[in-house]
Amino acid sequence: MAKEMSERDKMSLRRVTKLLRVSRSSLYYRAKGENQENLKLMELIDQKYTEDPTYGVRRMREYLQQVASKKISLKRVRRLMRKMGLKAVYPVPKTTESTATHYTNLLKEKSITRPNQVWFADITYVRVKGGFGYCVAFIDAYSRKVMSMRVSNTLSADLLR
Repeated sequence: MAKEMSERDKMSLRRVTKLLRVSRSSLYYRAKGENQENLKLMELIDQKYTEDPTYGVRRMREYLQQVASKKISLKRVRRLMRKMGLKAVYPVPKTTESTATHYTNLLKEKSITRPNQVWFADITYVRVKGGFGYCVAFIDAYSRKVMSMRVSNTLSADLLR
């Protein structure tokens, strides 16, 4: 049985929601979540995106309509892809050149003659189930030996320590 609220509780709830400028009905709202059909579509989207991340909303819609053998709206595919945090990967136009992003090779004239004279760092990421995996490696320029390597599921400053 549902417990009835006392008049005093109702008054304090009204006061709190008024101070916070929130409607009282929002306190009782519970999201429904996605239905089974949308969950199946999201699974198909994830599989195709993992296979080929260049698929945008339009190509993904064509693929889903082909697999599901029924019409699916562009708006629905866009909403599901946005909810999953997926965007098509494509080259962006390079309309401006900035000197701030131009890096020169500082070691071009330098002769590397012994180990531990110069180290390079490389950060790589790989798409894995549920997100990305990040790997940082420090490499000796002379011997090309990996001096240190770390793997993490987040790209944070702790990865470089």
